[in-house]
Amino acid sequence: MRKTISVILLFCFLFLGLTSCKVTDDVSIPGNSSSSSFYYNNDADKDDYLVSGSSSTGKLPSKDDSSFISQVTENIIIPDLPEYLPPDNEVPKIEIESDNVGKIKAYAPPTKDRFNYNDFEVYANVGDGWVYVPVCSAKVANYDTLKSKYIPYMSSFVNIDFEGEMILRIVSISRDIETVAIRPYSKQIKYSRNGNTVEFKVTKACNLSFEINGDIYRNLQIYCNDFETQIPNEKDSKVIYLKAGLHNADNCKYIEMYGTRPVLYLRDNQVLYLEGGAYLEASVSVIGSNTKIIGRGVIDLLFSNADDCKFESLSSKYMHMNGICFTKCNNVLVQGVIIRNSTSYAVMGKSCSNVTIDNLKTFACHTWSDGIDMMSSHDITIKNCFIRSSDDSIAIYASRWEEKGDSYNWNVKDTILWCDHAHTVNIGTHGSQNEFNRDEIYNIYFDNIDILEVNSPYPAYWGAIAMSVGDENIIRDCVFQNIRMDDYTMSSMFYLRVQINTSYNPNPGYLIDNITFKNITYNGDCPNLSRIGGYSSDRLVKNVAFENIVINGKRAKTFYDAMITIEPHTKNITIK
Repeated sequence: MRKTISVILLFCFLFLGLTSCKVTDDVSIPGNSSSSSFYYNNDADKDDYLVSGSSSTGKLPSKDDSSFISQVTENIIIPDLPEYLPPDNEVPKIEIESDNVGKIKAYAPPTKDRFNYNDFEVYANVGDGWVYVPVCSAKVANYDTLKSKYIPYMSSFVNIDFEGEMILRIVSISRDIETVAIRPYSKQIKYSRNGNTVEFKVTKACNLSFEINGDIYRNLQIYCNDFETQIPNEKDSKVIYLKAGLHNADNCKYIEMYGTRPVLYLRDNQVLYLEGGAYLEASVSVIGSNTKIIGRGVIDLLFSNADDCKFESLSSKYMHMNGICFTKCNNVLVQGVIIRNSTSYAVMGKSCSNVTIDNLKTFACHTWSDGIDMMSSHDITIKNCFIRSSDDSIAIYASRWEEKGDSYNWNVKDTILWCDHAHTVNIGTHGSQNEFNRDEIYNIYFDNIDILEVNSPYPAYWGAIAMSVGDENIIRDCVFQNIRMDDYTMSSMFYLRVQINTSYNPNPGYLIDNITFKNITYNGDCPNLSRIGGYSSDRLVKNVAFENIVINGKRAKTFYDAMITIEPHTKNITIK
């Protein structure tokens, strides 16, 4: 058996043209006597795609079964684990008519404990037969309010590069399928199901969550990427090239120890390239400008996590393990990598400028494990990301700790946000705390965002989109448009308040001004009201416009319809 980290699966088919991550016509699954139904997955018809399942199709071998006949060609490299590829006659096939074959590459982790064998098996077909896709693991957690504790789960993900047209087959191996959701619903995925096997087609790079029976913790995150175009020369002296495999303080010469924490430092003009299948057990600290962190590999900090996901349970050796930290740097690119279970922020930015974060994927399960948090930073672009966090998914602050100054010119677009405990967007909590030298956060733009989950047991921390403005901050000139919110566990749509949070703010905020919300939809049953309110007669929320707010398919004509309460010390709050 050949050892490798990545599964290279070549030859796929291309037809019907590229469309936005959607499946076209009904796809049947022959080889089983029961009929195969076809379902359409979208916002308006959630109930239509939730259907009862039948018995599982076909027998799949266990990972310990060595009696199979491998269907591997010389162009496909099978990972070290699992030790099987199901024979053709044991997996029901579909008929594909195509004159073209594309290509696919899927990435496997370096060790057995990083696989997830428990819930799903995944196969892909790009025109020349079914091939196995490694299923990887990451830790997530649900905060149980009644018990005041985190309940951890091992979630799953697959990481695939492809071109052409790819059909994915997902087999549930631990649970009978009763309902299926493929989110974001805005992708309008059509799928075919036969018992515990689901198939659908992907024609364009996208990130998805595959969920059965309403389970959002033991779900499957699906990362479908374009092939890489920026693979650097590994012999370049400015390139840190980490090949597929495990890289830690014991075997990687680039890792230094900051006290008891392993850190890889990136200095001026350096590139960190994480090859698909590379797992780096260290934080990445960017202390230079004109730098890049690119590839298909994983910054893996799960080793630093506490079993119960609580901050106070962390080992003193691994406090505040950020995935990536930018410090006073300019012109930085992060592209294509995955951050697995940082104990603090997945990405932290301190006094940075001209930072682009593209196609980043994150997981977290810990107290204060935010997604992307930056302070006193400007000209920031976040796009094509899937941020799953255990605290705020994206937080924009002004001054905090040693960082001083405004934050401005942020562009967040085409991104999925998922917060298991706090806000998906939080702006304005931290600032100068100086009434004679107030910080400003301005020119903030969010467009084409899917919010899949928001959960907080505390009303003071509600708001999928929150402006929790303290520390004398001024927040102005912000636009949120084309944002789709799914049914969340516990929160509200909006929270715009000039306030004082005694846990963080010695002084209240100063002003929220000129904020636009346009084309915002929510589909769900959470009844919590949004709040808009100032602090005093000279600390206002003003000039806030809501336009085309749609809740469960009905456009809100009044604040009552939009479930928004207008509190004192506000001015010119409108809805249309």
